[in-house]
Amino acid sequence: ADGLDRVLARPQGDRRHQRGGGYDIVFADPPYAVTGEAVARVLVLLSAGWLADGALVVMERATRSGPVDWPPGYTAGKSRRYGEATFWYGWYGNGAEAGRAG
Repeated sequence: ADGLDRVLARPQGDRRHQRGGGYDIVFADPPYAVTGEAVARVLVLLSAGWLADGALVVMERATRSGPVDWPPGYTAGKSRRYGEATFWYGWYGNGAEAGRAG
């Protein structure tokens, strides 16, 4: 396991980092050298109790990396390019469609 797994992996019952049902918004800026597979793994780990239903996840990636491969449970939103960086927006959970409409 790499450092990404160690940061996010916690026992299911250990949610002292949260208030209520998870975070409503997450900004993620992994190093550009991190693979798309590692980014997808982080998104899966986030879905294990860190995110509220309908949460917005903003992922910054190198533009040359291409689109984020959102795992099941996420709905891809828009993207915005800023030179060498692109912000990819995704919605999590059953409330994803409601979040996108808002």
